Amino acid sequence: MTDTKSGTTQLPVLPPAVKDAKASRELLFTLRHVHLGDPGARERLETPGEDILPAHLNLYRDTSRLRYDYPLVLLPAAGGDGYRTTFELVQPLSNWLKQAATAAMPGDSGRVVKDHLPWLEHNIRQALGRTDGPVAAVEPLQAAGIALQEHLALDVNERVRLDEDLGKLQQQLPDGTTILAYGRYVALHLMVHAIHSRVLPRRIRLNSLISNCIKGLRSLLQVEWNKSVESIEPAKARDSVGPGAAMFNLAALSEVMDYTRGTSAMPAERRQRIETSLKTLEQWQADPVLVYFVHGGAVACDWLTGDPSIAEQTAANPCERATEVFDQQAARLAQLFAAVRIAQLEINGIYDPAIHNPWFANFNWEGFNQEELLLVPSVVAIEGADHVAGDGLLSFSRLLSSGRPVQVMIRVQASKELG
Repeated sequence: MTDTKSGTTQLPVLPPAVKDAKASRELLFTLRHVHLGDPGARERLETPGEDILPAHLNLYRDTSRLRYDYPLVLLPAAGGDGYRTTFELVQPLSNWLKQAATAAMPGDSGRVVKDHLPWLEHNIRQALGRTDGPVAAVEPLQAAGIALQEHLALDVNERVRLDEDLGKLQQQLPDGTTILAYGRYVALHLMVHAIHSRVLPRRIRLNSLISNCIKGLRSLLQVEWNKSVESIEPAKARDSVGPGAAMFNLAALSEVMDYTRGTSAMPAERRQRIETSLKTLEQWQADPVLVYFVHGGAVACDWLTGDPSIAEQTAANPCERATEVFDQQAARLAQLFAAVRIAQLEINGIYDPAIHNPWFANFNWEGFNQEELLLVPSVVAIEGADHVAGDGLLSFSRLLSSGRPVQVMIRVQASKELG
């Protein structure tokens, strides 16, 4: 267009919609050429700043709304239908809530609770935060249920129904269930839970085995006692005869009864072996400690000293000290396991001194079977990567080559070891 007064030419003014359409076409043209590999097209674009995110990721800027495996539900080892598998012992809270709701409220029942399971999960996660260590599961679940009732603001009848459904959900928690939030020492907590779940059922079986062995050894000694002269006293003979005892020569009767019982006495060596094993079994007391942590001072938590099933030791060389701790615990249990094995052989009447005496004279952890090895308290050495790669390499190598079932956890600090 030409201005007749000034004689100048002016470009036509385009409406905003036309400008936007033209800019969009140019932008799409440039982006298409970038995708096709045109080097000149890239130069016509501006580099976005570091604070620019795709629009679809905006919802995830609030990390509290992200769903991930933690917190974890730690279930006890024994359930009503027997022992749980490893995969059943630890479950993400989201999985457990879904399974528990389905079991407690089958079909279309409990619809309000089922629809708000993500809400309950989010509430529990927020309440736990980064709590260091497992907490009883029933408390945060109850608190989340109360918060849900207040959040929905239902009428009286619906509130009563919701309260009943939440109660059914809570009943799905087995006694001893805990919840573990993500924290600094979550790996150690999971290890302790795995050890408890593995050892406690085995200790129950061991106690039952010890009781049976004690009964069997006592029966053997009782049979031997019944053969002895001391067991056939005149007074006992009189009691066995009854009211007509005055008509008998009780001393002579005792001798006859002793003769009829047999005269084959147990060899003194066998009797001593049985009595020694019986004494060991009767005096046995299980150590409450299930896991020993040995570290160089890098781990400092109250839960390490507050749990009676956990023992903590510090040492300049954790691998070396862990080896010593394992040997001490294994030596103590070797006496018990030897007594159990001897009892079983004697009860079955198959103990052969020529074969078994040398075996039990040198019995140690290397002779343990798999079940016995798993009954030894777990020993965990917590090492730093820099120490293992330096001064602690020799003891670490010796521990690995020894075959001892000692666990070694190596802490890697990226700022130090990977720099």
